[in-house]
Amino acid sequence: MPAFDEDQFKELLERGGIGAISLDTSIFGQYRYDLSSRTLMGLRQFRHSPTNFVLSQVVLEEVRKNRTEEANASRSKLDTALKQASKHWGLQLQPGLTDGWPDAAIETERLVAEFAGNTQFDLVDPDNFVDQGTLLHRYFNSMPPFSVSGTKKSEFPDAIALMSLEAWARQNQTSMLVVSKDDDWASFAEHSDQLFCVPDLAVALAYFNEDGKFIAERVARMLASPGNLDLKARVREALIRYLGTIQPQVRVETRWRYEIESTEVSLIDWNMLEDIPPQVLDVDEVGVLFSFSVMASIQCTVTLNFTMRDSLDGDEVDLGSTEESVVEEHILDIEAWVEKGEQPNIDITDIPGTRISFDFGDASPI
Repeated sequence: MPAFDEDQFKELLERGGIGAISLDTSIFGQYRYDLSSRTLMGLRQFRHSPTNFVLSQVVLEEVRKNRTEEANASRSKLDTALKQASKHWGLQLQPGLTDGWPDAAIETERLVAEFAGNTQFDLVDPDNFVDQGTLLHRYFNSMPPFSVSGTKKSEFPDAIALMSLEAWARQNQTSMLVVSKDDDWASFAEHSDQLFCVPDLAVALAYFNEDGKFIAERVARMLASPGNLDLKARVREALIRYLGTIQPQVRVETRWRYEIESTEVSLIDWNMLEDIPPQVLDVDEVGVLFSFSVMASIQCTVTLNFTMRDSLDGDEVDLGSTEESVVEEHILDIEAWVEKGEQPNIDITDIPGTRISFDFGDASPI
């Protein structure tokens, strides 16, 4: 397909020409590989639908690998933090707090099996769909998803996943919507007769849930207008919780060596972005799952410790520390569940992971 043509896609969807939807690993990563995420659970709507939810075996294996690695990394960080806390506070904390936790790989398998049972996705095995000769032809001729420059070998998983999905769609005489933030996936779809590609799961699911649009837009208007303090308080509380979990990227311009001793992120204010319409993710007889965008004013405060290397003995010399603060505005997407009724009861379900960075400009020791 050429660059995504929304009108063409909607026309095909109305005619029943979109027979499948699939996700790239990047989308699972956006939801921190939480396979019980309410948005990912929105894929259950395709269980009894003319549109199938399909996954490439490549993507599933990458999800398994990445989820296991992140689980192990979080456990290691917790163990390290507990040891540091014990040292700094002079406390005798019980060692081996995480020893009784299940093996990360086993827990991942349990979650994958649960996700498979909930969504009933069709697994596309590349062995049944990818021709080795065609794959190598794309590789040596730098055809999408292989690029002219860069490390083409790292693009083999994408190529195998995309070629298998395209072949599955061709075999089933249908078109497929693939969701990926990867430019290589979008490039491949532009040259495919079977694949459409969009970068956002919320946008993708909204195409299949026009029925809930009225309710989502009504709640969005309530959040944008004066009053409705209870609804707005729930959004603010969710934003505060989310900011308490992130580790932002910090940019500092300085000629000194420095380490970031501490980082604190806090919410100043937020406002609805009324020019970005809400996206309906799922609808049932009880309520609507949808996403909306806000502009959040966020303060980031860091403590920087500066050092320099002594030219005589090579030792690091402590130059002191300084505290710096900056306030920046960032767009965040929020996902919420709202029950149908005159007085909507809103439940903030998730704020998908977004890389947030702060630019502190020039900084130097006090």
